[in-house]
Amino acid sequence: MTRKKNDIIQPIEAEFDDVSDAMIAPVPVERPIVQVIHKGNFKDKFGVDVDCYVLNDEEKTVVLSQRGLGIALGMDAGGDHVPRLLRRIYMRKYVAQSTLEKLDNPLIFNISNPAQNNIAYGYDITFLAEICDSIIDAYADGNKSITKETYERARRLDKAAKKQGWKSLGWAIAGYNPKFNEVIEGFNKFLVEEMSRDYAQEFPPELYIEWSKIYKFPLKVGRNHHVKCRWLTIDHVYTPLLRSNGAILRLLKEKRNQDDKGSYKKLFQYLNEEVGAPALRKHLQQLLAIATIAKGNREKYEEDFNTLFGMQLQFDFSKLEESK
Repeated sequence: MTRKKNDIIQPIEAEFDDVSDAMIAPVPVERPIVQVIHKGNFKDKFGVDVDCYVLNDEEKTVVLSQRGLGIALGMDAGGDHVPRLLRRIYMRKYVAQSTLEKLDNPLIFNISNPAQNNIAYGYDITFLAEICDSIIDAYADGNKSITKETYERARRLDKAAKKQGWKSLGWAIAGYNPKFNEVIEGFNKFLVEEMSRDYAQEFPPELYIEWSKIYKFPLKVGRNHHVKCRWLTIDHVYTPLLRSNGAILRLLKEKRNQDDKGSYKKLFQYLNEEVGAPALRKHLQQLLAIATIAKGNREKYEEDFNTLFGMQLQFDFSKLEESK
């Protein structure tokens, strides 16, 4: 469109560096992908359906996804609502530059199990303190960029966090008990040897026979078992071992990966003789007992498994291709 000669372009009241920074997209900082170990939801305590997660890092950081951050503050679902609000020119006096920099560098985490990649982007829950302060201050000044609902959400979250701290609030919502989990993690590490033991057969061959009857697959002779045996070993033995819900399994895999000769060794060779190996033997004995009692009845076997080990079996073997 042709501009008239008497049109006047109003000057921008800002430093050149600020204008150029606003026009150029920031270069994202590469961050490692961290695994989620606990998950909770704000619905019971705050009435909003927003998940929060505890990450498996040294600080056990509590995070909200970008989308969840907006919903928690009464905005429509979408990952860009909070950044867009805080970057408005009318919000400049209430938002620190460090806050904007954090918006440009979200944490990256995996909300599924380690075998899957369900990647999400989000922020440390303590970052909510800065956002809530900005929203509360802006609303108090009559800033029309802030809706009453967003202000009320921010005020309520801020009030709850001041009673127990943002991180503690997130841990409580996610059901994470740091002292209890430290004890469990320490015990699991004790079960695992730094160096592997010499190979000795731990898995009774009778167990594979019973599994073949229950899950209807042909039994192979020798140590090269049917592919289903591998998944059964992971899901029925290592994952529920001592009700660790996969924690011991992860440690065993880590030890094997650190071992130069790990590719030639079995996971159970990294269990110590004092507690780890005896716990495995007891678990296998119990597993063999309920498998034998089931007499090929899958429903009976899985019902007894859930009763004994407190885990719901959900693995769908139909998704596995049959070995040739």
